[in-house]
Amino acid sequence: MIRKLNEPEISENVIALKRSFKCAHNKFVVDPELDYVECGICGERLNPIWVICEFANREHRANQRIRALNEIAEKAIQKNRCKCEHCGKMTRIQK
Repeated sequence: MIRKLNEPEISENVIALKRSFKCAHNKFVVDPELDYVECGICGERLNPIWVICEFANREHRANQRIRALNEIAEKAIQKNRCKCEHCGKMTRIQK
């Protein structure tokens, strides 16, 4: 006999996230004396840790993009070379 475990319904949310789509919070106003961060667009007070995470995520995405562009540029440079029929060395293609 096979016993089935009581599984929670898929529609139940364990954690519900409240998302505000009113503002993207792209600009920040930092008040070091009061130790809080305010959105420069809508004026909502923001969690400083969330702001640090946003900066870290943006920097990470920018670094990934730069690395990908450098790899593309390196591949393009490598494609601008061909093997010489006479000496067998790789030479640059004149454009």
